[in-house]
Amino acid sequence: MPVKVEVDIEQIAKTIGTQARVMEPQMANAAIIKFNYKKREFLKNFDEHQISKELVAGPGAYSKLFEWGSLFAFIGFDKNDVPIDKLNNFFNSSFRPPEKGKGSAKSIDIVSKKRIDYTFVGYRPNLKEITEQTPWPWKGSGSWALDIEEGKFLYYAYYLFGHFENVEASHSGRGLQAKKKLKLREQYKPKKMPYIRKLLKDFDNSF
Repeated sequence: MPVKVEVDIEQIAKTIGTQARVMEPQMANAAIIKFNYKKREFLKNFDEHQISKELVAGPGAYSKLFEWGSLFAFIGFDKNDVPIDKLNNFFNSSFRPPEKGKGSAKSIDIVSKKRIDYTFVGYRPNLKEITEQTPWPWKGSGSWALDIEEGKFLYYAYYLFGHFENVEASHSGRGLQAKKKLKLREQYKPKKMPYIRKLLKDFDNSF
C-alpha cells in the first residue's frame, strides 16, 4: 500500500521549479530518513505489543485475552514455530522507503508567497498481504493476526488447554480442540485487542 511522505519547501526564491528539481536529492534523503524512522517505530511497537509478547513467550504462556490458556497454543502453532520472527521479517522487507528521482512537485501560490509541495511515495504492506502471511495454521486461510484483534476467536468454545506433549493431535503440545463444546468456555468471551490494523493506522497518521 503506497504511503505518501511529504516534504514542504516554503518560499523558494525566483527559479522555483528549477531550484526544486536541483534540491530533489536532498529532499528525497529527508523523506527516506523520515520513513525509515517511522518504520523502526512501527517495528518497535509491534515487538512490544501484548499479542506479540505472548506469542514470543510460547505455548506455555498464559494469555490476557481470555480466561485461561495460551494464545500460542490456541492459534495452533507448532511448538517449534516462531510466528513473530516470521512476521517481523516480512514487515522488515515489505516496508520500502521512497526512491530518489521519483518525487512529484506541485507549485502553490498562496497570497503571492510561492511554495512547492514535494511528495515522495514509500510502501507498506496492505491487509491482503498480511493475511497471506498469517493464515490460521490448522485452517490454511483467514488471518490469525487480523481475526484475533476483531474478537474472532474461531472455535474458542472447543479449546482445551493443558499438557499434551505426547498427543499427536496437539501441534503445540499445550492445546487441543475438543469434539464437543466445553460449556465452561461459553461463559467467557475473549477480549478484543487492537493490533496490526491499529499499528498500521498509527504509522500512516505519523506522516
